[in-house]
Amino acid sequence: MQIKVKANSVGEGMANILVADDDCAVRMVIETVLARTGQRVMTEENGAEAIPILKAETVDIAIVDLMVPEVDGIETLSVLERL
Repeated sequence: MQIKVKANSVGEGMANILVADDDCAVRMVIETVLARTGQRVMTEENGAEAIPILKAETVDIAIVDLMVPEVDGIETLSVLERL
């Protein structure tokens, strides 16, 4: 897998990626794979935890499980769209 990212606020070739998934194993696999490519990966268990990060950080890519507890992925992406 090859990831190409344009220069951004983090640095050339590095993206800020947010992963929101209630399955710890899924979060760990995604984080490990993306971190090996030099990306900055932030992980959270659900939308309620992801939303403050979306508001506080510049997130280039959000990988969000649609069926997570508390605030689901659809609502999380709706918040992202409004930012």
